[in-house]
Amino acid sequence: AAAAAAATAGSSKSKRNMAITVTENAADFDDQLCARFGALTFPHGTRLRTTRMTFRAQVQAALLGHTELLNLESNVSGDLVVKTNENQWDECEGILMKRSLWSSPDVTRVPWLRVCNIIQHHYLIATRQWNPLGSTDDQHAIDRPLLPHDLAYIH
Repeated sequence: AAAAAAATAGSSKSKRNMAITVTENAADFDDQLCARFGALTFPHGTRLRTTRMTFRAQVQAALLGHTELLNLESNVSGDLVVKTNENQWDECEGILMKRSLWSSPDVTRVPWLRVCNIIQHHYLIATRQWNPLGSTDDQHAIDRPLLPHDLAYIH
């Protein structure tokens, strides 16, 4: 069976969502019925606004000798920013970090420990020491986490 990524993207500030066709959007299911999309390509950037995605798949299921075509849809992804230039990485990362810190308009203050956790989380992903979609064994591959003296420098 195979799955396809279909992006339903819209800025978090817009009132409507637009369907965006992504390329490199086909993947096969593995033994655990997971499909991994490693190189999704978007036709244009999100102009430094956050967006979200959903994934859809049509699968053929055989139940009690009867075959049926099912349409499956994932939960909405977390925030993402589609960049069109490599030099936009730091700005995009800053936008995503702010969204992580101030997750709702009601939040006016963020405890320092939460800031440290968010920075550590983004750092480990950015340096490819941790993959949030990977297995639990991936946590043992962390070579250089941020240490208290690193975070004290920022504070």
